[in-house]
Amino acid sequence: MLRKKKGFILYVLGFLSIIAVATAGVSYGGNTVTVPVKVNLVGSCDIQNTPEINFGDVNPLDAAKDHTSTSALNFTCSSGTTYKIELDKGKYYKDTDKRMKHESKDNYIVYGLSTPCSTGTGTGSQVSCNITGTISKSVSLKDNPVGKYNDDVIVTITATN
Repeated sequence: MLRKKKGFILYVLGFLSIIAVATAGVSYGGNTVTVPVKVNLVGSCDIQNTPEINFGDVNPLDAAKDHTSTSALNFTCSSGTTYKIELDKGKYYKDTDKRMKHESKDNYIVYGLSTPCSTGTGTGSQVSCNITGTISKSVSLKDNPVGKYNDDVIVTITATN
């Protein structure tokens, strides 16, 4: 009788092994879905330096020429991003004039700023763009007190897409 039980047990174990192998990898009642993976890259720009316009030492009696100073603005805009560079009016502007103020007196020198690359399209690589300051020879400096003059102008690069 013990032999019959052993035989029966082996028979059942063998049968279960066959079923386990035959059904391996079969999913019962399962579903599949596709998972969308998305990203939206937005245009952006990053300024890498703070340029300085420094006219240096200027002789107020030298009215025969414009005084100029140029400095590079380095920035990167993401590839395909349209950008716009804006220079604000400065801290001491009056009407439409940018002005530098004397360090301790209420005297001003009118100047202008310009840049040839006010708009463009980014490539993902750094761009170097000159900003040029000019004190025009038409501005009389001879009546201004000697000393240091300064102004602060905010440069804004806007990604437009």
